[in-house]
Order: sequence, then C-alpha cells, then structure tokens
Amino acid sequence: MLLNELKALALCLQFLTRLPLPFRIEGPDDLFARGTVFFPVAGALIGVCDAFVCWLLGHWMGPFATACLVVLFDIWITGGLHLDGLADTTDAFGSLRDRDRMLEIMKDSRIGTFGVLAIIGVLLGRVALYGTLLEQELPLRMLLGILAVIPCISRTGMVLLIYSSRYAREQGLGGMFFTYRNQLDVAFFITLLLAGGLIYLMLPSVISLVLVGSAALAGIWHRFRCYRKIGGMTGDTLGAGLEWMEAAMSLAAVQAVFYLA
Repeated sequence: MLLNELKALALCLQFLTRLPLPFRIEGPDDLFARGTVFFPVAGALIGVCDAFVCWLLGHWMGPFATACLVVLFDIWITGGLHLDGLADTTDAFGSLRDRDRMLEIMKDSRIGTFGVLAIIGVLLGRVALYGTLLEQELPLRMLLGILAVIPCISRTGMVLLIYSSRYAREQGLGGMFFTYRNQLDVAFFITLLLAGGLIYLMLPSVISLVLVGSAALAGIWHRFRCYRKIGGMTGDTLGAGLEWMEAAMSLAAVQAVFYLA
C-alpha cells in the first residue's frame, strides 16, 4: 500500500514538474490518476522552489529583475505544461467555431495568435505583479509564503475542477483523471486536508483566505466558460484554469498587501 502511494507521488512529480528525480517509474492509468492526491504537495514543492529562488536573487538584484527570473524558473520547473494548455484553450475558444472544431484546435500542436497573446499577457502580468510585491516592505516570511502558497492552491483547484466536471472528449491524456476519479473519493478529501495544512503552515494569515477566494472565483468562471464552449473540461482546459487561477491570486495578493499595509 505504502509502495503504491510512493509510486503515485513519483508519477505526480514526473508529470507536474521537471525536478531531476533519481529514478523514473511507469505505472497503470489508475495509479497515475491517484497522483491527484499529491497535486497540492507538488504545488507546494514548486512554490517553495520559486520562493527560494526569489529569496536568493533578491539579495543582489532589483525587484523586477528578480520577478522575471522567478517566473522563468517557474516555467522551467513546470516544463511550461500549463502554459501549453492555456495557449491551446485560448486558440480554441477565440476561434468562435463549433464545439467539435474547438476540440480539434486544442489537439493541434501549432500555436495561434490568441495562444501567443494569452501566454505573453499572463507572463507579463505575473512579472509585474511579483515585482510589485517585491517592492513592498513585507516581512520575508509573508513574501515567501505568498510565492509558495499560490502554486499549492492552483493545483488544488485543478483537483476540484476534475471532481466537479465531466470530460469533454471521448478519450485523451487528461481523460484518465476523470475516468478514475470515482475510485478516489477518499483521496479527494485527503487532498483537501493536505492542501489546507500546507497552506496554513506556509502562510497562516488572512492573505490565505484572499488567495483561496480569488482562485475559487477564477476557477468557477473558467469552468462556466468551458461548459458553455465545449460542454466540459479537457486536459488543456485544466492547464488553462491553473494559469487563470494563479493570475487571479497574484493580483489579489498585491491588493491585499496594499490594504493591509
């Protein structure tokens, strides 16, 4: 049992990060899908790495240069996985075609104008917002806590989208998470408990509630839009949802800091 959980964790880290693990394993689809339990753990690990890079560079670089490098590091550690989903989803939804054509556009490996603009907009916005946060005279624990918590919350949001949505395709890579979710009812609650504990440990303040609330609003808006466009969710729309949630949390964090200062 413990061995299976460790395998699921390793599969989750292999899928969501580019961390140099000392080994690489393979597993059946149900075990791979069980890795959703560890999405918040993977997010927290990514966030802690982002925060460490921010702390390290912040000693000898300006806030906006540091913000640029932190965002670039985040792209590296995630492999740009969710940005790809954002680009594909934006291209599809921006095409104003029918449902079947939108699903075909998402499968196209080429990137269109809407996708490029979405990626540029999200990255520029994140750099500006992180740079603004770094300019404020925040306690180090709060600043690093915000950077560490945002990826944890966004990946918990992905789990909630999986459990609350239907799969829009007949088959696909993202489909395994939806197919095996009924076997993960207990895991769903474990995920929420893990996420809550990690968030509390890293950022035990009212800012946590602000971040969770902004992510929830962005996730609900994105889910509604996906249902209106294609009648459900896909792997690409899950990645796009994560990017929109992180963008909303970054903006909310800046506003919260201004009001609490």
